[in-house]
Amino acid sequence: MTEFKQIVGRGTRLFKDKDKFSFDIIDFVYATRKFNDPEFDGPPVRRYEVKTDDDGHAVETVEEDLADDQVWVAEPEADYDRQEGGSFDPAEGMSDDELVSTLTTRARRFYVGRARPRQGHRRPGPHLGSRR
Repeated sequence: MTEFKQIVGRGTRLFKDKDKFSFDIIDFVYATRKFNDPEFDGPPVRRYEVKTDDDGHAVETVEEDLADDQVWVAEPEADYDRQEGGSFDPAEGMSDDELVSTLTTRARRFYVGRARPRQGHRRPGPHLGSRR
């Protein structure tokens, strides 16, 4: 049963950034009845059954009425408090080109004594991950 839940779970992740707020599970063999566990999975938002003929064509759709007072999100509350102040992203408001330009102008080379790269060795540029 764990394997089945993992397979179903691959397509059921919500992705708010791409407006994916829900998903449908189409179950032709009634396998979802085997793991109906509202305490673990949360209550269904919508449930209906499509009756088909012998050729597999839909002939009737029966939708169950779900209670309006059900909890729609089965997710625990965050255990931290939001705090004001500070800045998390110093590059906020900068384009990628501006950020790259700023970072590359900050890069410097430090030589200790007379140490220099040997002849024939290529010095990596900022795009190759050079060290400061």
